[in-house]
Amino acid sequence: MARARNRLLTIPRGTREPVSLDLLEAIRRRKSIRAFRPDPVPREALERVLALAQRAASWSNLQPWEYAVVTGGRLRELSDALVAYVLGGEEPRYDFERPEFQPVHQRRRVSDGIRLFETAGIHKSDPAYAQKRVEWRCRNMRLFGAPVGLFIYMERQLHTPAVLDTGGFLTTLMLACLPFGLGSCASGSLVSYPDLLRQSLGLPDSKLFLSGVCLGYPDWSDPLNTFQADRDPVELFGHWQGWDSTL
Repeated sequence: MARARNRLLTIPRGTREPVSLDLLEAIRRRKSIRAFRPDPVPREALERVLALAQRAASWSNLQPWEYAVVTGGRLRELSDALVAYVLGGEEPRYDFERPEFQPVHQRRRVSDGIRLFETAGIHKSDPAYAQKRVEWRCRNMRLFGAPVGLFIYMERQLHTPAVLDTGGFLTTLMLACLPFGLGSCASGSLVSYPDLLRQSLGLPDSKLFLSGVCLGYPDWSDPLNTFQADRDPVELFGHWQGWDSTL
């Protein structure tokens, strides 16, 4: 990852022209960025990133994803409102049901969560652990300092297939950021108060929020950006049938 990070550093901040980047390298290099520089992102660069993401596949070409791209004073207002909900003790109220995690899924999320918190200096043995977790949630609501927030939603009645399609759009978006020197972090926490988002963004109740995305230029000097999530071996996921083992 160090070589990949060094290559990212060679992309000028504010560039409107993407650098040439091999697809396989982009897939390997993509990671969640949790510390950003304050430099503004040119709208032209974002429009090009979004145009690339628009090429994502979708069922019957529905292209169900929609999004609000927020920056500047509007983003600060929205972040302040989200932080106020956290500090006020408001329970998250997602537009979707919270998953029931199977043991394998719980293992993955907890083990990586512990490592991430350790990187952030948050330790369960610390008497201030609970307060630091609240502070972490507030950092998340402030998009880890990113100058741009993307809030992704869809029409509620489109149901599960559109959720799958919107996930494809999100992945393509995060990959498309890399040639412009941009980092990203998909965040479910940013859509944990969807009624507030609909009110703030002037959207009807028919819009179902799925994810937020922090966007900006990574601060590679911050230890948080050294964190790399684990992945289980591919052998644990596939179920192959009808294959000749000699091929």
